[in-house]
Amino acid sequence: MPELTRPLYRRLIPYLLLVSAVLLAWMPLIFPYIPVADDYPLSANLGAAMAGSSQHILANQGMWRILGMLLCGLIVKLGGYTAPVLIVMTHAIVVSLFYAVTLRLWKHATLSLIIALLFGVFPWGAGALEWASGSLVIVTLGLFLINMLLLQGAADSTRSQTSTFIASWILTLMASLIQENLLFVFVASGLVVWIDAPPKGTREWPGRASRRFSGFGPTLGAVTFVALYYAFKTDHMLKQPGFHVASLISTYARQYSVLDIFMPWLSPVTRGLIFYGWGRVLVGFIMGAALAVLAALRTIARSSPPIASAERPSLGKLALVMALLLGGSAVFVVAGGFSLDTRKKYDLIPLMLWFAAWLFLRYFPRRDQVRPLFAASIVLTYVFGAATTWLNTAIWRHDVERHKALVNLLAKHHVRGPIRVEWNPDLLREWPQMIRGWGFALDDDWVLNLALEGLGAGPVHVVSGPTAITVRFDTALGRWQVGP
Repeated sequence: MPELTRPLYRRLIPYLLLVSAVLLAWMPLIFPYIPVADDYPLSANLGAAMAGSSQHILANQGMWRILGMLLCGLIVKLGGYTAPVLIVMTHAIVVSLFYAVTLRLWKHATLSLIIALLFGVFPWGAGALEWASGSLVIVTLGLFLINMLLLQGAADSTRSQTSTFIASWILTLMASLIQENLLFVFVASGLVVWIDAPPKGTREWPGRASRRFSGFGPTLGAVTFVALYYAFKTDHMLKQPGFHVASLISTYARQYSVLDIFMPWLSPVTRGLIFYGWGRVLVGFIMGAALAVLAALRTIARSSPPIASAERPSLGKLALVMALLLGGSAVFVVAGGFSLDTRKKYDLIPLMLWFAAWLFLRYFPRRDQVRPLFAASIVLTYVFGAATTWLNTAIWRHDVERHKALVNLLAKHHVRGPIRVEWNPDLLREWPQMIRGWGFALDDDWVLNLALEGLGAGPVHVVSGPTAITVRFDTALGRWQVGP
């Protein structure tokens, strides 16, 4: 694999490109963080734990997402610019890890870079980056990719297998205590140690499995998590086990919703918000990131040899990818049905991209070189992806700022009971799929009341009747007003 034999600085260039591209796309998300919805109770959980009341959390939620609730609470508490910077930089690290695992999996540098950029730049999982309570999936995906790298690099020696086994066990358990979304994906990841170096015949399987036993580490981690879950299970837990067998297939059958992120382009109202909140500092950072992207692309174009013919991937690797995909949807079978929130797509998109990579290499394995027209189309695709991310994050910022102002107004005027909220402009009307991607509306009763509770105000009940108190956003004044 020639890519891994180049000088170190040459091997770091793709990572520079990936990090710069992620910053170019997601930099507009870096503004003072505004807590929304579940952020409030999760922040309160952290406060209780710091006050020495961790037993209260165990008594109510058991071990379910215990690390995740504390981690999310910490992000919300940090707030300001720190929270979005941490989230965006963690995403950049995860994208880099995704590239490294993909490179080892398919041994095709160009294809690995293309799909890593596709994952990192487009806002497929926007909810995971925009909302602190949704950001846990970024951490769990990062731990999963580290686990994959360890399993891919494990040697046959007992020492290497033992250390990898323990590391995979710990990573699986830690990720599951943060959020259980990748529980079965971790279990399936153990297959990589046998598929990368399969036995020559069926009689060799038992011996091969015993020599490469690190693949059982994630399974032990999953079993440990399940044991802890049931050992501390309570009747007050927010997430109770269920059974939704249709989610095994519907999770992917309903991925048509990934197109929702492009819908704001169709409305002149939402389209006009693309540069909302931009200032000179942000423009300067984006220009710097763009220059870094161009410099990395130029270096890669000059130093990269023509793309060598790639080996056709084996059916064993298809089995690995299919097991990972089924693991990604299996968690929704036992932990609640799949919903179409973008944050829940974040950790599924890489698995689907691996499946697309297998298909591409299986049926189009030979490529002599990257033709200029193809290279230009790839660049334009990622420019469009970055612009789509700018648009999605601008809409989020625009409306969460209005949400914060609405909450402050309701608290200031001691408004309680039925209210009618008039958003002008009403972005949900312009982009009906917005609520599907976010998972909630910013004027849902529970969303408003969680914020009002923190201010000692409320509760309110949003209705459409004419007798309710009307709260209207005045576009001319740029603020909310309580009207008749």
